[in-house]
Formats: sequence, C-alpha cells, structure tokens
Amino acid sequence: MGFLILLLLIAVPLIEIGLFVEVGGWVGGWSTVGLVILTAVVGLALVRIQGLGVLKKLNSDMQGGTFPVGAAFDGIALFMAGAMLLTPGFMTDTLGFLLLIPPLRAFLGKKLQARAHFSGVHASYSSRHHANRHHEGRHEGHNENQANPSIGPHPSGPSGGITIEGEFEEIKKDDS
Repeated sequence: MGFLILLLLIAVPLIEIGLFVEVGGWVGGWSTVGLVILTAVVGLALVRIQGLGVLKKLNSDMQGGTFPVGAAFDGIALFMAGAMLLTPGFMTDTLGFLLLIPPLRAFLGKKLQARAHFSGVHASYSSRHHANRHHEGRHEGHNENQANPSIGPHPSGPSGGITIEGEFEEIKKDDS
C-alpha cells in the first residue's frame, strides 16, 4: 500500500505537468493558468450547490428515521471532488468534475456498499456479542445462549437494517 501511495505521489504531478505543457502549447501559458483557475471556481460553486442539496437530504433522512448512507457517501464524494478541484491540474479537475455527476456517484456508492455490506454485518455481530458477554441479563429473561434474531444477516430494524442495542449512563458534572 505504501508503494502505491508513493507511486501516486510521483505519477500524479508528472502527469499534471505534462498536461500543463500540452495545453499550454495549444492555448498559451496564461490561458492555461486562467483555465485552471476557472475550473476551480466553477467546480467549487457546483460543489457548494450540490453540498447544500446533500445536507437537505441528510436532514430529511435523519428526521425520517433512516440512516443516511447515500447522503453520507455523497458528502464524502463531494468533499473529495472539492479537494481535487482545488488541486491545480487538468487530471485532478477531470476526476473532481466526474464526482459531481450524481448518477456516477450513485453507481460508485452502490459498488462500495455491495463490497462493504458483509463487513458491516460482521462488525455488528462482533460488537453485540462483545456487549452480551459483558452485560449479561440486561433484559428480563435474557439468556446469552438464546438465539437472537437481530444478530446476523437477517434484517430486523424499522428500516430493514441490523439492530444494535446498547446502554448508556448520563454523567452530570458538578460545577463546584
């Protein structure tokens, strides 16, 4: 993994320099600089507009009682798009603009969600199993050896997701 990062740190600037030289040969040096600035300004304006839409979707999902997986992924993708658009270069600008296309973001989100789905179920099981071992009898009639339908790949929550139970204790701090 470290080698891949090192390769990217070397390859991306070299590709960007080559593209600057190529585009500069076609339209001139100052026009190339102006084009890079223009793509950053236009791209960040689009990120801002789409980001406000994602915040509204996130808010409505949360108020509706559903976990905002799609909106959260859109927010991450828009953050990455903004970072790429701020980075001077035509390749990074192109990648940033691609992340601004909602159908492409939805496609990428579904691919990532399909790859991460099993991992999430496993993590839910591990957390719950650990909690059950250390908090025996937290429900009346709860037996650790009983089958629990909310553990595993079977949906049980109100939105068809995995239910993870827990306990909390509110601790008040004295001001004295």
